[in-house]
Amino acid sequence: MAIVSFRRSSAGLRGDVVSVEPSPNQHHPLAVEDTPNAVTVEVTATHHPNPIKRTEAHVNEQLIATLFKDLDPFSGLAHDAQPDWTYPHTNFRTDFFEYIWTKYVKPNHGELKFYVEVGSFKAGSITRLAELLKTKYANWNMTSIVCVDPFSGDVNMWAWNNEKVAGHDFLATGLDGRPRIFDTFMANVLDKGHQDMIVPIVASGIVGMKLLIRLKAEKRIQESPSMIYLDSAHEVDETFMELSTAWNLVEECGAILGDDWGWAAVAADVSRFVQEKNLTQLPLYEMDNMEFSQPISGLILGPNGQWFFMKNPNGNCANDKGGKW
Repeated sequence: MAIVSFRRSSAGLRGDVVSVEPSPNQHHPLAVEDTPNAVTVEVTATHHPNPIKRTEAHVNEQLIATLFKDLDPFSGLAHDAQPDWTYPHTNFRTDFFEYIWTKYVKPNHGELKFYVEVGSFKAGSITRLAELLKTKYANWNMTSIVCVDPFSGDVNMWAWNNEKVAGHDFLATGLDGRPRIFDTFMANVLDKGHQDMIVPIVASGIVGMKLLIRLKAEKRIQESPSMIYLDSAHEVDETFMELSTAWNLVEECGAILGDDWGWAAVAADVSRFVQEKNLTQLPLYEMDNMEFSQPISGLILGPNGQWFFMKNPNGNCANDKGGKW
């Protein structure tokens, strides 16, 4: 908690900060002291009990420096944010990720240096991935994971806000009507201990991906992602726009993967995008009794509505039937 003082003038409250000092009252959530010359506002933030220990992953380090002025987003957390694992619809399959990585992406890139997730919601899928990497990937500490999401909910979440569909409070709106999704995302990542390899960007999918494209062009980050997971837009044309932006961001011979093939809008936009790219047929491999299909050349469907395709415009990307970690 800190006390921040602002000058008052005849025109009203000015925006210049006079002082920032520790609060004498560590238990008062909010206090305002109004004097003729100043307004003192007590601001509450809960800091992680220890400084955030980051891995050696270069992109995360560069993003924290260039976007957040060297202040790790996980070093502070809303005072009432609590983990919440009640969301029932996380469909991300770690075995499907492993299938894509070992047989299609790793043969071209060797190392997983940069992974982007667009549409992270409450961190269900990204914490599964982080746990998988820490368990199976020897060089996990060199992997930067970036989660792009406005954390503001989609049309359905707002429409269902009073209904608690499947017993879940999607938005968890506070007294100010603001969704608390981001607070829950941060608390959940901390709860699983994966704040060492995840960086959030609070922006729409298109804004976040265009930002990463720009930062790479300006040499403010070293890498482009070799894998992008899309679980954001679920409306016709919106998904297509995100796919187009993801295509411009992902490395050649990298993979774009996603969820919710059962949603008509997602299936329609993914199919249209892949058909327009006229992608080369991919070989199908068996793995762990999972079933795969390729309804359109270059587009592979997996279990639980998962799908992926490769950025392989010239048909020159490698693959490995016996690919391992």
